[in-house]
Amino acid sequence: MANGTKADYGIDAPHVIRNLFLVGLGVLVLCLLVRQFTVGRVTFVLYPNLFWTAGSFALGGVLMLLYSKVIEPPFFICAAPYLAAYKDPQNRVSIPGLSFSVSIASPAPSVTDAAVVNR
Repeated sequence: MANGTKADYGIDAPHVIRNLFLVGLGVLVLCLLVRQFTVGRVTFVLYPNLFWTAGSFALGGVLMLLYSKVIEPPFFICAAPYLAAYKDPQNRVSIPGLSFSVSIASPAPSVTDAAVVNR
């Protein structure tokens, strides 16, 4: 922006954030109301295990809100998927001695194995 302020694009995926909070709240209520239950000879213990699950959902919602409205995510979180996907788009898989490449011009992928080629 011209005056140096950050552009406000709104909240990213508001329905996802809402669902993360609702699932977190639902799981929290479930683990506090039903601490354990038994089916046959098997006892399922929900508290404290689902307590941490509820916290994980809520933390995901909080982080999405923070990254949308308050703070910039660290560079490595933003750039890592981009750099991994677009560093070398013609040769995405690289194993020593084996290369796999996909080209739009060829109808099928070509695989070259160094051990087979050198015979």
